Amino acid sequence: MKVQDYSIVEQLRKTLGQISLLSLLIHSDEHRRALMKILNEAHIPDKISVNHLEKIDNKLFEVNGVTFSEDELPMEGTQHNRALYLTVKCKDSMVTRVLVDNGSSANIFPLSTLNKLKVDDERIHKNSICVRGFEGGGKDSVGDIVLELAIGPVEFTMDFQVLDVAISYNLLLGRPWIHATGPHTNRTCRIK
Repeated sequence: MKVQDYSIVEQLRKTLGQISLLSLLIHSDEHRRALMKILNEAHIPDKISVNHLEKIDNKLFEVNGVTFSEDELPMEGTQHNRALYLTVKCKDSMVTRVLVDNGSSANIFPLSTLNKLKVDDERIHKNSICVRGFEGGGKDSVGDIVLELAIGPVEFTMDFQVLDVAISYNLLLGRPWIHATGPHTNRTCRIK
């Protein structure tokens, strides 16, 4: 196909929501440079299988997809039943060991994590909520706080219950966060 035979305007009329990579390469110097940079810097192993290459290709187009790679699995592979931990960005700091718990009816922010992030205590709104399930019973909340988290490229404004507890994770994302992602949307989370 010759360049003059290919019309980006014609393609846009046919597919309103998408522009092909070929169109960008042909008609936009800026996009061509960016795409060529991506292609030139992509490192693909010499002995990659077609299936693995297709998985990589699919990940490029899953802007809002939750993805896991083989190297992120523990030694026992997919048969493990370990907890799911994420790394998130909060207040320009990376927070590791963020537990995703679909059994929790609250997002929990331990007071110790809040203090490490140097979040002002005045942002905590006092409440009289008792969170059940800690230490075999209930734990009174210090209060609630609204914070912004970046998980992958997606930002969330979330309500958290602040608890003064000693736990093995730095933050717990429960059903409120899971539901906030939307029923039919996927979110990109890089598992650490």
